[in-house]
Amino acid sequence: MFEFVENFLSKKVPEPPSIEQLKKITKVLIIDDEEPKELRELLKKEGWKISYIDDLDSLSNKKLEESHIVCIDIMGVGKKLQIPDGMGLVKDIKEKYPEKKIILYSSVSKQDIFSDALDYVDKRLRKESSLVPFSAAIEELAKSTFSWDESIKYAYAKVKDLLGEKIEFEQFKAAAEKSIIKEGWSKKRFMKKLGVGLDVASKIASLVELATKS
Repeated sequence: MFEFVENFLSKKVPEPPSIEQLKKITKVLIIDDEEPKELRELLKKEGWKISYIDDLDSLSNKKLEESHIVCIDIMGVGKKLQIPDGMGLVKDIKEKYPEKKIILYSSVSKQDIFSDALDYVDKRLRKESSLVPFSAAIEELAKSTFSWDESIKYAYAKVKDLLGEKIEFEQFKAAAEKSIIKEGWSKKRFMKKLGVGLDVASKIASLVELATKS
């Protein structure tokens, strides 16, 4: 604990998780009306945690809620929510879950370059692409997701509605770091806890409330 406190006080950035660690904690969801079996199996063989649905039936879908990265086919999805295509789905998902990373892919080369949905996309890929660009994109977005700053943003998005009063992000960040030291956690341990259930989110929210009042 003392080593961590010294690192924190000297503002040292914690070492990011290794690729192997990222593969254990990063959850990737594929939404495609035609299951990309080959791509899914290849990514699984690489060690990524991959789940699949043919369309999204609710923005509260458990697989969506638990995912960190969402891969969406631009065509053939969104029907269950009466959304024209993947572009609209992207916008709705990102507005509810701004912390999630989205990869939009398509076999159609021409799309509306003025669509507002493109502003919500983190990566765009062609559907015919080999495994390499998909794997590289997932790796890049996983690293971003579990960086310290992104982890704090993810935690804030997850618990802000549980806080007793409105707390701005910077206040939340400072309180979270203060709570981590008080509890004797490392930043790495805190980051790992972000991918789990509401009970942990509630615990973090309680710690932040205490820290802001102390």
